[in-house]
Amino acid sequence: MKEAVDALSRKRSIAMLHFSEIYPFPGTEKFDYMDVLNKAKKTISIEQNATSQFARLMKTETGYDFADHINRYNGRPFMIEELTGEIDGLIG
Repeated sequence: MKEAVDALSRKRSIAMLHFSEIYPFPGTEKFDYMDVLNKAKKTISIEQNATSQFARLMKTETGYDFADHINRYNGRPFMIEELTGEIDGLIG
């Protein structure tokens, strides 16, 4: 995912957040990720599962709802070309 963001950042303003630990869900004392999300023009949750588990957990814990979702659930990794195409398509 970072490679896709790096590739897209050459043409547009784009950033990513990565949560390495989700239990307990991280607070915003050290880094206010909620401020970053709320200021974003568009947010996309990218997950390797069919049901957007992290996005649902985020909504439960913080009330934040992602604008769009990209899910991969066949066990195969995201390919950079496919991912950049999907992200580009969602952000226009």
